[in-house]
Amino acid sequence: MSATQDDISIHFKLDPNVVARILRGDRTDRLSPELVAGVLDYAQEVGFDFSLLRAVHQRRHMRFNVVLGADAVIQLRSGEIFDQGKITIVNLSLGGARTRVDQMSRRSIPIDPSVIHVKLTQTPLSGLAFDCRPVRLHYPESGGVEVGIEFLPMTPEVQAVIDRYLEGFRRKGHVSG
Repeated sequence: MSATQDDISIHFKLDPNVVARILRGDRTDRLSPELVAGVLDYAQEVGFDFSLLRAVHQRRHMRFNVVLGADAVIQLRSGEIFDQGKITIVNLSLGGARTRVDQMSRRSIPIDPSVIHVKLTQTPLSGLAFDCRPVRLHYPESGGVEVGIEFLPMTPEVQAVIDRYLEGFRRKGHVSG
């Protein structure tokens, strides 16, 4: 049986996302050439099957670094409230956002399908509300939990407010990685 990306991550004590980028040859400019070469050599040595690599994710919308405080309520499909508290939106696009969980008792996301109701509490978007669904979790080295969210269909008015807000970032060229 051939090695997996997780096996390689464990061997090098690297985040699995970093190993995936190296194996795909994607955005390795911030890594040492020795590390990249070592991971690739090791992957071949242990029989990693490169045909299993997924295509690189292509974003539909540009992301912008922001800092926007918000209240969030996580509601299960049954209608039960799973958790509620404070989050910070740390980057934003027309399709979703990455959020940092600041104050929630569970500090987790349910496995069951859920909706996150978000109401921004920080100007200039204070009071703006929308619904979204969690699409990925991230545990940064600095600690805490970040949740990638995808917006659920929103009213044209809310969409227009977000678009106008992001337009200021587009004009200034403040694009996130």
